[in-house]
Amino acid sequence: MSRLFASGYSCLAAVMLITFVFVTEAFAEGGAATAQFVFGSASLVRADGSSVPLTRGNEIGVGDSVTTGADGRVHLRFTDGGFVALTPGSEFRVNAYSYSGKSDGTERASLALLKGGLRTVSGLIGKISQQAYEMVTRVATIGIRGTEYTVVYAEGISGSVGHGRIEVCNAGGCLEVASGESYYVKDEKTKPARADK
Repeated sequence: MSRLFASGYSCLAAVMLITFVFVTEAFAEGGAATAQFVFGSASLVRADGSSVPLTRGNEIGVGDSVTTGADGRVHLRFTDGGFVALTPGSEFRVNAYSYSGKSDGTERASLALLKGGLRTVSGLIGKISQQAYEMVTRVATIGIRGTEYTVVYAEGISGSVGHGRIEVCNAGGCLEVASGESYYVKDEKTKPARADK
């Protein structure tokens, strides 16, 4: 799976819903994440619809989207220490985010992979409350258990877990995926299944 991920999968119109429950509040004192690494073409689309080329140091806030071109790769670092690496041909959005810098019950995040692929490592929000973190697509929902994992759009969605556990759920049912295992989701109605790497 990691080989396929590194080569930058071609993206087809299949989607997945990955859930780690985060809700809609922006971290009041700045953006949700910062672009730490930008290679090739990448854009930042603000919540108001305006678009600028993404550069290192740009803040990404609630409602903002990051898109990478055919040669683009981006690394994002969230204020809770979480990390997202986007492959070429991806679109990623911050639906909601709230983190005050401490565990006070308000920490939440909702992220969305709209196309392409990513590798992510959960930050303190996922460690404080697994129910306060979600990653969304149209095919399935994934809940975390303290985790590093990948998600890639192709014919459906596939990925693997590098550390920890995830739970992949959709209308067809749920599948728990442990470290070293891979998963595949054909569509939003077919139960997620384990896959060969």
